[in-house]
Amino acid sequence: MTRKVTIVQRILPHYRVPFFRLLEKKLCEHDVEFELLFGRELTGTVPKTMVIEDKWAIEVENRYFSIFGREFIWQPIFAKTSKSDIVVVEQANRLLINYLLLLKRVFSTSKLAFWGHGKNFQAKGGKKFSEMFKRLMCTNVDWWFGYTDMTRKIVSDLGFNPKQITVVRNSIDTRELTATYESITESESDELANEMGISGGNVAIYCGGLYEEKRIPFLLESCAKIKQQVDDFAMIIIGDGPHANYVQSFAAKNKWLVYLGPISGSERVKYFALSKVMLMPGLVGLAVLDSFALSTPMITTDIPIHSPEFEYLESGVNCVVTKDSIIDYASQVTVLLDDTVKLQVLVDGCIQSKHEYTVEAMAERYSEGLIKLLESKSA
Repeated sequence: MTRKVTIVQRILPHYRVPFFRLLEKKLCEHDVEFELLFGRELTGTVPKTMVIEDKWAIEVENRYFSIFGREFIWQPIFAKTSKSDIVVVEQANRLLINYLLLLKRVFSTSKLAFWGHGKNFQAKGGKKFSEMFKRLMCTNVDWWFGYTDMTRKIVSDLGFNPKQITVVRNSIDTRELTATYESITESESDELANEMGISGGNVAIYCGGLYEEKRIPFLLESCAKIKQQVDDFAMIIIGDGPHANYVQSFAAKNKWLVYLGPISGSERVKYFALSKVMLMPGLVGLAVLDSFALSTPMITTDIPIHSPEFEYLESGVNCVVTKDSIIDYASQVTVLLDDTVKLQVLVDGCIQSKHEYTVEAMAERYSEGLIKLLESKSA
């Protein structure tokens, strides 16, 4: 009899689609039916859901509402999962269906698994109580799919059996980015630099959201200090968000900083090809994979709010991690721009890491974890 696995997602962001397609194929090889249930984002928020036509992907209606100022989401998927051998849900307090599924687990033979970080790495203030509550729930499932090795430690430290944790090494599909990067010629980069008014070789790039945790004022002040030491320094910023006005104002006064607004997909690759380093002093997450795929070493800081993917960075190997100081940050960027040997070491490290953290490997690990859980069910 064909077994069935259902994964429930609040939304389906574009970067998850290649992963789910790979996972479906791998499960099919084991005669396991795969189903994905997903909803749409709250109007006006990001990331946005990508609606796909794959027969195993089913859209459900998310209902968003607030209780005492806290957001909660209801997803009507209880009946849809009644015939599933395994149901995997995101670890999130605001997803009300999780509580119903946790209760069902007591009386059902189907298995329930969590997928997540183990905690919110950006939690602060009143959110800490929410994190404490989330951790109390962590051990009441049959399996864990953790983003990184840190998730394994967090969850196992709470008493969950580490043998029932699969570390998937959260990744995205960077194959198209890499192929585009490798196809760009030096003459094309020179032409683009001329069009942008960039005449020197010491170019850096920022590509990501422009919001508080990304520390855009820190970035801009650091750039100003770097420019004082490196005459031909130029900065490219790609992205959008509530702090875009800071960038726009700075760019208007400093022509060596070029603000391009939001650019997605492979279109942004040509700007990485112009750049020696990627500057991201604030919150770091999946952007590390862009750094690896595009051979552009990241310089960041040792702040405590990074997402789990920060684990993939090794200072001096594939990146530079500085102290949480504008002076130290700007100084280390300045030194690196002038040290071609050290810079090449980091580029080589990025290339090595690019082959280690892939969406194909992530799908393989995830599939292996699901098969182990299915086998434990029938044992």
